[in-house]
Amino acid sequence: MNKPPAFQFYARDWLVGTARLTLEEEGAYIRLLAHQWIDGHIPTDERERARLLGVDLRKLRRIFVKLGKHFPAGSNGGLKNVRLEDERRKQAEYRELQSKKGKARHEKA
Repeated sequence: MNKPPAFQFYARDWLVGTARLTLEEEGAYIRLLAHQWIDGHIPTDERERARLLGVDLRKLRRIFVKLGKHFPAGSNGGLKNVRLEDERRKQAEYRELQSKKGKARHEKA
């Protein structure tokens, strides 16, 4: 199945939810969300996460003090932002519903 290329972004929720982050932390957060969207999770390995962000381990650890709570361990491995996975589920449900509607229209024709 084709993966959707984008996820819903709620500007108000983002601004409220990231108000206490530095710009660097906020940038790392959105980058990690983008990697999760593409890969299904972000790595548990710190070195791999540091590479994704383009930072050294010391900086990753400093940034992840605030971001870690947003990426708990997923049931299938890796770290996952729960809200992003909810968005993924909603998109899949919507696509399935639209597919069923299309098939039903085709059968009526």
